[in-house]
Amino acid sequence: MAITAGFAAVSGVWTTYINKKFVDMLTPNKVIANFAEPAQLPKQAGGYVARWNIPTRLAGVTDTLVENSATDGEVTTVTITPVEATIAEYGQWMKVSDLAADTNIRGTLDVYAEQFSDAAIDTIELKCKASALTSTNFLHAGDTAVNQATLTSGDTATAQEFVAIGGFFNGQNARGFSKIGGRYAWFIHPDQEVDIQAAVTTDALSWSNVKMHTPEGYKEMNSLDTKMVGSLGQVCAFRTTNIGTVTEDVAAYQSFALARFGIGWVDLDNAKPQDMGGNYIKIKRPGPNDTSQPLDMYQTIGYKIRAQSQLLDASRALVVYSAV
Repeated sequence: MAITAGFAAVSGVWTTYINKKFVDMLTPNKVIANFAEPAQLPKQAGGYVARWNIPTRLAGVTDTLVENSATDGEVTTVTITPVEATIAEYGQWMKVSDLAADTNIRGTLDVYAEQFSDAAIDTIELKCKASALTSTNFLHAGDTAVNQATLTSGDTATAQEFVAIGGFFNGQNARGFSKIGGRYAWFIHPDQEVDIQAAVTTDALSWSNVKMHTPEGYKEMNSLDTKMVGSLGQVCAFRTTNIGTVTEDVAAYQSFALARFGIGWVDLDNAKPQDMGGNYIKIKRPGPNDTSQPLDMYQTIGYKIRAQSQLLDASRALVVYSAV
């Protein structure tokens, strides 16, 4: 990932500082991307295509091994399904006049870096979300089984969805994420969080059952513990404003849940979505031979992401609808 900036007087030290500031702001604000399976495409790889190798669960056995048998216990087939994605470029930029660049007070570049950091993380999160939403499996709030027919206006998010999501993934022999104690992740809108909190009842699961504890090890995930809504059973919910609304019989929030190998994220020359990899800031100034700007009237600032997200396994991603 790169952020491209243009300020004539920016020194190497200042550039390094803004690089670090950009990454420091970017990293703790990721929510969805922290649960994407990483892939790596090294520079000079000879192509734009990254690959994930998705394993199929190997079943256990109950037969005893027979002494002196050369074939007992032999596994002849291990199924690995390759999933590929083509890296593309995403980014935004703006012009900064040459005069403004030379007269901006110190700290202006920090503000630009912060704004583009917010835009960059939204780009990453929206790409990951778009991949998850391509899953063919869905759950309507109020249902205990997936892929049911109708959502009604009264079907707002409640604690019951934690149980239904966990039941679906458990039935698929899916794995949770070790960083949240082996649990699955559900990404919800802040208004869905309010719906869950407001659904107080004495004869069914409610908010008192949800925000019970933070899974062991979760606070090691940068500052993302502040994004956690709560957990129930094998599901943790995380708050993000990148959840949108659609018409699903009625106006509905289109949230989603993930198990491991649900979605993948690959960044050029980078193995972990948490680190982002590559150069972050480059100075972009009009050069002396730039005939499009004979008087060097403006410079540019922006960010560029060279990456891709991908749905890896539809049985590890579940779209969850709840009424607005």
